[in-house]
Amino acid sequence: MLVHQSSLTGKLDTSYANITLSLSPSGNFAVGGDTSKIQAGSFGTYSGDATTINFIDVTINKRTQNTAKKHLNGTFNYTYGNSNLKMTLVADTLFYNYNLTNY
Repeated sequence: MLVHQSSLTGKLDTSYANITLSLSPSGNFAVGGDTSKIQAGSFGTYSGDATTINFIDVTINKRTQNTAKKHLNGTFNYTYGNSNLKMTLVADTLFYNYNLTNY
């Protein structure tokens, strides 16, 4: 879910997409699923510690970095428990909240 708070009106806009996130023990990641409008399909490397996880999306280039689709890139705060990964990134006026469940 992406939550954007308008700097003009103060109203919240929310968008949802069902995505998949694959994390490998070797430090690689891939994003798939519904990448048609909100979340960009991508891949790259990740690293983390007990409270943060950093993604480096190798699919970002000069044409993709300013598109409407969000790339999984940057440092997120996260919690993990009961097979649920929750990641949060606050950037500018955007609040990115990922609630991922492992089935």
